[in-house]
Amino acid sequence: GIVLMTAEMDSTFLNVVEAQCIANQVQLFYATDRKEIYGLVETFNFRPNEFKYMSVIAELEQSGLGAELKRAQNQDKT
Repeated sequence: GIVLMTAEMDSTFLNVVEAQCIANQVQLFYATDRKEIYGLVETFNFRPNEFKYMSVIAELEQSGLGAELKRAQNQDKT
């Protein structure tokens, strides 16, 4: 029932906002009481041939994380 996460950001590939988004995604998928969301993790790990990437994208869109990242990327461009 415990999830530990550690990471180092490589600014050649990600900016701070993108790294935060990835950390939020880990939290979204691992620290959840919703069986449907954690089921995506289990499918990815144990039945990869059944895994559908669009299911992950749908969950990210529903959570609002995708919109947050897009807003942050648009701010970086200005």
